[in-house]
Amino acid sequence: MALTLTAFATQGLLNSDTVTSITLNSTGAAAIAAASTTGYPITASNAAGTGLTNYSITYATTGTVTVNAAALTVTANAQTKQYGASDPALTYAITPGALVGTDKLTGALMRVVGESVRSYAIQQGTLAASTNYTLSYNGANLTITAAPLTVTASNATRAYGTANPSLSGSITGAVNSDSFTAIYTTSATALSDVSSYAIVSSVVGSNLSDYNVSLHNGTLSVTQAGSTTTLTTKAGTISSDGENMTLTADVVSTSSGTPTGTVSFYGGLTLLGKSALSGGTAIYTATLAAGLTYDLTAVYNGDNNFTTSTSSDIPITTTALDFTLAPPSTTVQTVIPGNAVSCGFSITPSYGNYAGTVTFSVSGLPAGATATFSPATIAANGGAQTVTMTIQTATATTQNAKPTLPHRVASLVLALLLLPLLGTKKMRRQGRRINRWLCLLFLLCGLAASAALSGCGGSYFSQAPKDYTITVTATAGSLQHNFNVTLNVQ
Repeated sequence: MALTLTAFATQGLLNSDTVTSITLNSTGAAAIAAASTTGYPITASNAAGTGLTNYSITYATTGTVTVNAAALTVTANAQTKQYGASDPALTYAITPGALVGTDKLTGALMRVVGESVRSYAIQQGTLAASTNYTLSYNGANLTITAAPLTVTASNATRAYGTANPSLSGSITGAVNSDSFTAIYTTSATALSDVSSYAIVSSVVGSNLSDYNVSLHNGTLSVTQAGSTTTLTTKAGTISSDGENMTLTADVVSTSSGTPTGTVSFYGGLTLLGKSALSGGTAIYTATLAAGLTYDLTAVYNGDNNFTTSTSSDIPITTTALDFTLAPPSTTVQTVIPGNAVSCGFSITPSYGNYAGTVTFSVSGLPAGATATFSPATIAANGGAQTVTMTIQTATATTQNAKPTLPHRVASLVLALLLLPLLGTKKMRRQGRRINRWLCLLFLLCGLAASAALSGCGGSYFSQAPKDYTITVTATAGSLQHNFNVTLNVQ
């Protein structure tokens, strides 16, 4: 091959003559492309320049050409991969940009072994060039980035007053056989109000630092619990006049907790009134019209935590207030004039109360007799009572009676007392002895007549036994009831 020298040494040039080039002829044309420290032989010829025709040119002895190894710089390319992914190909760039001829780099780059999230050096490894090059290496890093790990809590629903369900969810993104445990929690308790509560997710496990953890909360929806309403009151037939009916509604949860709010009380479709719950119980006092039939119900109106509920019907028929009288066990009472006699009777309201204050009266008493009652009156809400009636009779009075035998005897004695007046002179003749016996007889007869006239031992002024029908009446409001007793006055 021919080489053109741009700088060379010459001898013998004059007058500013110059040699501008000399052709070097190599005898190792094929091998000259390879570096060699021993050199390749060359010969000089074909000198060119100015004024060379004035010279006889002599070429020196053949020399050598030395070919040095070319400088080659290999620079590794920085690489990035995600934790758990396969390593990317380790590439590089060379300077100058291409090798001569068929020259190639052999081997490969290598990185420091490791799989945690950090940077690992990319080393020259087995990468090498032929002896035609002096290779220098610029390293780089392979950076491992965190893998995504997603923890998602599942939504859940439960009723108020019940325990929280088992909370669950999913974990995605785990690589390299890493194992993780998700934890799901909520602030809601069994008695937390109806609302939505966050289900908070968290995770523990090995190599967690090699992940970008993304936590997604779920929602626990607490819904209303069911309720049951029970109505309690007096059933059947009741009175409405002056009697207040107490309606009691008990509302309980089908789970746990105590319902609040109000209860509406109905008679059929008619709203009677409302009452607030206290401790799960509502009480309402109703006054119902008389003579009607009601289907009483209690309707719980619900609150934030409990659904509404309705009690079973209680049929009620209303009637006017009434009472009963029970006469004394002995309906014939005996009394001596001037004395008193007492007897007891009972009075009972039919429906709890009387229609008003109860008063008592009596008729059919003997002349001069009076009657009193204990108690004298009974309040409308006084309930069943036993009442004592006392009858005080008057003393006896003189009555005209048919003369009896003692009366006739008294008349005879009186005639005998007058007899001496008719025969006074004759009696004197008979002597004093007869007079003494007659005086004694007159004295005895006078005493008998006096006793007969005064009534002692007789019945001239006595009163004959008599029965009286006594009517006792009890009055409450517009209602009256009575009974009869027989008073036998001796």
